[in-house]
Amino acid sequence: EGRLEPGVTCRLLLPIADALDTLHDAGVVHGAISPRTIWIHESQGGRSARMTGFALDTSLHGHDAGGTGDGVLSEAFYVAPEQFRGAPAGDAADQYALACTLYHCVGGRPPFSSAMAAVRAGALEPGLPVFDFSTDEIPDVLVGAIAIGMADQTTRRYASCMALLQAAQGADATGSPLPRPQDAPHPPAATAAPDADPASAEW
Repeated sequence: EGRLEPGVTCRLLLPIADALDTLHDAGVVHGAISPRTIWIHESQGGRSARMTGFALDTSLHGHDAGGTGDGVLSEAFYVAPEQFRGAPAGDAADQYALACTLYHCVGGRPPFSSAMAAVRAGALEPGLPVFDFSTDEIPDVLVGAIAIGMADQTTRRYASCMALLQAAQGADATGSPLPRPQDAPHPPAATAAPDADPASAEW
């Protein structure tokens, strides 16, 4: 349905972040977080999010990484850099995918213009911007939180998925405002690349 309001997005994803941290505490990694594996349930009480699709295949084997289609290929948008480099999915990879999903919700598209751009940022050219779309319509504090959640190095990401969502909301555990992180990569200027296929997300 296009862009979601940042506040709505954070409220929906908070229980997902909490569930991921619970899994991580138990030594379990989801391994395939994306809009495809988070279902939105509508009820009279409002919307709620449910996590599905544990450990789906997110590899690019046998697929053309230059497109923006659906299916396995589209999952490349949410694969952490360390996975592209051959490392197994870990807690930090789930956080990276959650940060990508957060960007998709508030930006209306994945954080990369194509699956190949995601691969390049993750594996072939370390040091590229963490996303290649304009963030002009996303609040600064949210941009900074997403940038840290999508950091190239796992040690630069948050300690937990809940910490990511709390930063995205602009408040720490005590409710105090958080400034935009100073070490977050600066968002790049808008590109002329075509938008990703909106069919890549299922809400």
